[in-house]
Amino acid sequence: MKKPPSMLYLRETPLQSAFIFYLFVIGLVCIPVNFLGAIFTPDETLQSLIGIAVSRAVFFVLMLLCLRHLGFSRLLRPNGVSLGRCFLLSLPALAVAVNNAPLIELITGQASISPTPAAVVLFALQCLFVGAFEETAFRGVIFPLVLEKTGTEGLGKWKGVIFSAALFGLVHLVNLLGGGGIGSVAMQIGYSFLLGALLAILLYAGVPLWFAVAVHALYNFCGMSFDTLGGAGIQWSAARIALTAVLAVLAGIYALILLHRSGPGPADALLGDFPVPKREKGKKEDGRAKEAGNSPNGAETQTEPQKAPDGDEFRPEAANAPEESRDPGSDPPPEV
Repeated sequence: MKKPPSMLYLRETPLQSAFIFYLFVIGLVCIPVNFLGAIFTPDETLQSLIGIAVSRAVFFVLMLLCLRHLGFSRLLRPNGVSLGRCFLLSLPALAVAVNNAPLIELITGQASISPTPAAVVLFALQCLFVGAFEETAFRGVIFPLVLEKTGTEGLGKWKGVIFSAALFGLVHLVNLLGGGGIGSVAMQIGYSFLLGALLAILLYAGVPLWFAVAVHALYNFCGMSFDTLGGAGIQWSAARIALTAVLAVLAGIYALILLHRSGPGPADALLGDFPVPKREKGKKEDGRAKEAGNSPNGAETQTEPQKAPDGDEFRPEAANAPEESRDPGSDPPPEV
């Protein structure tokens, strides 16, 4: 028999635990990390890349330990779905990620990028560990906790996906602290909500967490390569804006259909690996049983007063009383 995870008790109050982890993640991403890169290079761009890559790698390991100790390790492998089908289910999310790069502008010569090899490698590592950390935190820990509260069937799965995706989108408000513009941050929140919902639905359908990590890392690499690696020219042409809008609509429709058609089997298997003990409920029932004392199910047994045929209460002590103690006026008239 499997040994219960050490943090299983947090799943007794899943929504509160999800908020605790959410605040913990916000605290982690607000930690200044450029000083880590300053140890290796005086270049400010490389300092940022190294600092973020190293810190997110540490945060990823921390979140992975939380995932395992909460009993959600089944997310790390396909859950009733073959690897080939996992890839097919992930294709729309991959299309959204690739479109995040200014491909049209680069192909038509409206934009150019001329990075150094060191910057490309460090930037790729940064995207990989950021994706691994954020997916493990939001899809590997927070999303299952929310599902544990909302349920995996009917409206429950819709609430779980929407709520966890909203938390993922809103966490990008911290980019305002880094100097991001309100317009760009608002767009990032909206697109992150779409991507977060799509990846949560993939996990609900049985796709392993590693696919979500790969899509997230690719999405970040394609979307931030222009600004991070010294891009020049036009990043958003009219053609790219139109294509992005069409892809967003199609991906949204695909996500709705996939969630509607997906059954709760993989999610139930994930949450059922280590069922949460109902400790508080058991204690309350035991207390009620002790108070009642007469019923094994905790209900107090009471004898209902019997009714006489004419509707009056029938009192056994009155029926057994001696003849002389009875009220003569209460006797019924003799039959004729």
